[in-house]
Amino acid sequence: MQFLRRRVSAVGILLTFAVILAAGPVMARPGSGGGGGFGFPGFGPTPSNSQNPTIQGTITALTAAAGTNPATVQVTDRNGLAIVLKLASTTQITRDGRTATFADLKVNDSIQVTYSRSTLVASRIAAASPPPVLVTGFITALNVNPVQPTPPAPAVLPTLEVTTDHGTAVTLTANGSTRVTLNGRLTTLASLALGDGIRVTYRPADKLALTADGTTPPFNSVSGAITALTLTGATGSLSLTPLVGTVKVIPLTAQTRYLLNGRPAAPATILVGYLATVTLNNDGSAAVVSGQTPPLVDLQGTISAVTASTVEVTTPAATKITLRLSSTTAITRNGAALSATNVLKVGDALVVRYEYRLLPGQSNALQITATGP
Repeated sequence: MQFLRRRVSAVGILLTFAVILAAGPVMARPGSGGGGGFGFPGFGPTPSNSQNPTIQGTITALTAAAGTNPATVQVTDRNGLAIVLKLASTTQITRDGRTATFADLKVNDSIQVTYSRSTLVASRIAAASPPPVLVTGFITALNVNPVQPTPPAPAVLPTLEVTTDHGTAVTLTANGSTRVTLNGRLTTLASLALGDGIRVTYRPADKLALTADGTTPPFNSVSGAITALTLTGATGSLSLTPLVGTVKVIPLTAQTRYLLNGRPAAPATILVGYLATVTLNNDGSAAVVSGQTPPLVDLQGTISAVTASTVEVTTPAATKITLRLSSTTAITRNGAALSATNVLKVGDALVVRYEYRLLPGQSNALQITATGP
C-alpha cells in the first residue's frame, strides 16, 4: 500500500535527503499472476473461474481458533479489497520459505493463498515477513549509552530517532549487527550526532536498525523554520529554529541575497513560518537566505491518537506525526461529515493532506478522509 505522495518535489532547499518510505511489497490483484516484490515458488496465476483461486496481498487481521470456529486470516490486496479465509488442519503454511504454523503468521506479512471458492478454506499459504523500510532524514534524538537494568532483566539497546523531511518520526534500536557509517566510512553509533543527516533501513516489526548511514551537515549553512524576522531597510536579523538545537539569530546585510522556492526574491517575500536554509559568511552573517513556503504533503496511515485539536497518524512504516486540527480542517469519515455520532476514532484508516511546518506539533491538517467501523 502506497502511503505517501509528495505534493511538492522536495524540501530541497532545506533538506539534503529525499525520503523513501517503503510501504511493503506491491500486491497483485486476486487471481492475477502479478509480481509482489517477493517470490513464492510453485504459485502461478490461477484462472478467475477456478474453484481454487489464488490471492496475493497483505495480512490485515488474524483470528485464532476458538471452540468450533476455525482460525482465520484476512488478506487485503493493493486495491483495498479484503477476504477472510479459514484454516484447516490440512492447510500447508510456509513463512519466509520455511514450514510454519498459524502462530508464525503476523499482521503486515505479505501473503499468497490458494483457497476453495466454495468453502473459503485455505489449502496453501505462503507468507513473507515485511521487507526492511528505508527512511532518510535527520537524527533528532540519540541515546548511545542507555541506563541498563539489573540482571536478569534484558539489556536496553541504544536508540536513535529519525525525523523525515515531511515531519514523521520513528525511534529505532541498534545492536552489534547494525552497520553504521559516517560520511561513507564505517564507524559506531557513538560517532553520530544530533542534526546529522541519516539514511536508515529497519525492520518495521521490531524497529531494529539494520543500517545507519550518517552525513555531517555543511559547516557554513544552517536550516530550520523562520521564527522571527526583522528588516529595517536592507539590514536586519533572522531567527532560525532548527529541528534540533537552539534558535540561531543570523544578521542580514545589504549584500544578503534571497531566494524563495528556488527563485530570486525580494526580502519582503520571506515570511515567518517559512522553511529556510541560510548560507553563512565567515563573520556569521547571511550570504544567501533560501526560503520555501510550507510544502503540502499527502499521507496515508491510521489514527493512533486523537483529541479535539490534534490527530496522530501512524504510517505502515511505523513512523508517526501529530497534526493540528482546526475549524478549517475539512474532515469526512465513511463519506460523511463529522457529527456527534460520526467522530474520528483510533484505528481509523485515513488519508490526510497537511501543511508541513518543520517544528514538531506545528503542521496543520488541511483535509482528512477517514474510514472505520
